[in-house]
Order: sequence, then structure tokens, then C-alpha cells
Amino acid sequence: MTGIRRLPRVVLAAALALATSAFAADAVVPFADVDNDGVFGANDVDLTPLLADGRFDTAEAEGDWQPPTSGPVGIVVPAGARKFAPKGGVLLLAASGDVTIAADLSNPVRDGAILLVAGGAIHVAPGVKIAGGDFVKLVAEGDVTIGDGATLSTRGRDFEDRLSVVSRAGSVTVGERATLAGGGLCQVATAEETGGQITIGPKTKITGSGNLQVTAGLDLMLDGAQLASPSMLLGSHASLRSPGHAMIRGATLRAGGRDGRIHIYADGGAGSMVDLTGTKMKANEANVLITADTVIQ
Repeated sequence: MTGIRRLPRVVLAAALALATSAFAADAVVPFADVDNDGVFGANDVDLTPLLADGRFDTAEAEGDWQPPTSGPVGIVVPAGARKFAPKGGVLLLAASGDVTIAADLSNPVRDGAILLVAGGAIHVAPGVKIAGGDFVKLVAEGDVTIGDGATLSTRGRDFEDRLSVVSRAGSVTVGERATLAGGGLCQVATAEETGGQITIGPKTKITGSGNLQVTAGLDLMLDGAQLASPSMLLGSHASLRSPGHAMIRGATLRAGGRDGRIHIYADGGAGSMVDLTGTKMKANEANVLITADTVIQ
């Protein structure tokens, strides 16, 4: 079970460094990373012509692209890559390996969607902006890492807008001063039975106009972040493997309005813990629910 102490910044920096090391400096075009090493090599394939429609899946033959018969294939959009405009309302990048985004992605039309799917990990570089219309989703089998100062957002004007960051069998790490802004749903999650820890860095802002959910398969470590939404669900499902810990320290939680609701939980019975040291909650007290074996405030 991972720690119940305040997360040292060196730990957060080390986690983010794993993503930074994967950013390719040798190419300025999006490419299929055939050996999944994050660096443009002799066997990698320039995706510029294949992204004319805004869609590419490493598992599907297209044009001159034939999926390899073995090994995971990544997708890299390196820093300096020219923006490509999706058609048909969807920008889709799907890889059997890792997906690394080091340049801005945008699909601002009203019903525009951005979907990043990885059989491995997803890395979003520091400062990158990913802006969709009504739908942005990052889903990985492995870890998802969002660098310092990165922004993920939908237009956020409709209750149907969705922003979702999900790891099925890994962890999610969001750096410092990042922004995640959704509409009807803003979600950061790792799977209940197989997912890992969620770590949110200081001064990161997570907002939704409807429901905000930050739920971890293991521990939730949220340090000095600012969250705002009419309805907020924060917690740890770790009871499936061990007592859960939801460590929400030095944060600001703003539910807003008379009907605003906050539910914070740590599953697992004896040993489960919610730690709210230094956290300020701005909500109707009657609508705040905290469930755990031990609550520290």
C-alpha cells in the first residue's frame, strides 16, 4: 500500500520525468513509433498523410501502413509538430503501445471529440493544451501522466460535455499548476479492481459544471489542488485489495450553491483513512459526506 504521508515533491517530479524522457526531439511530424521507444527511428512511420482525416489506429491497415505482426506500436506527436485538423468531428489516436503528446491538440467545434487510447501508457508533456468541443477522453491500460502546466478542456458550456482521464491497470499522475476543465462530467479515475494510485500536484485546478469525480483504485493523493463543481466525488476504492487512503491535504473544494454536494470516501473498513489536513471546503455543511474508518481534519 502506498504512503499515507504528504507526497514529497521529488516523488512527483520523478514520476513526471518518466513522461518527459519519452518526448521525441528528433522529429517534428507525428509518427507511428514502431519500436515504442518514444524516439523517431529508421523503422518509424510519418503519420502526416494518414492523419488527413484526423484518425489513426496502429491496429488497422491504412494507406501504406501495415500493422506489425508483433510488439506494441506507439504514437508520438512531438513538440513542434504541425497541427492537423480532424474531419467528421473526431480526432482519434489509438495505439497498441504508448501515446506521447508533446504538441497542442485542438478540436474546438461544438460537437468535436478528442480520443487518445493506449494499450500502454499516455504521456502529456508539460504545458501542452488539449482542447476538445464536447468530448475529451484519455484512456490507457498503463499509466497516464499529465505534465506541469498542461491543460485539458472541453468547451464546458453544456451539461453533456465530458472530460475523462482513465487508467485501467496503472496510475494517474497530474503535475503542478495543470488545468482539467470539463462540463457535465470531469473525471480522473483508475479502475476499482486493477487500477493504481492517483496523484494530483499542487495548484492544479480541476473543474466541472456538473459532476466532478476523482476516484482511485488504490490511494488518492491530492496535495494543494483546487477543485470546483456542483457535485464532487473523491475517494479510494482500495478496499478490494487493502484499506483505502484518500489524502486530500491543503486543498480547496468548492461545491457552490445551496445544493452543492461533496462526498469523500476511503473504502476498506478498519484502517481506511480520509486525511483533510489544511483543506477548505466551501459547501453547505449538510451536503458534505465523509466516509472512512478514520477521518483527520
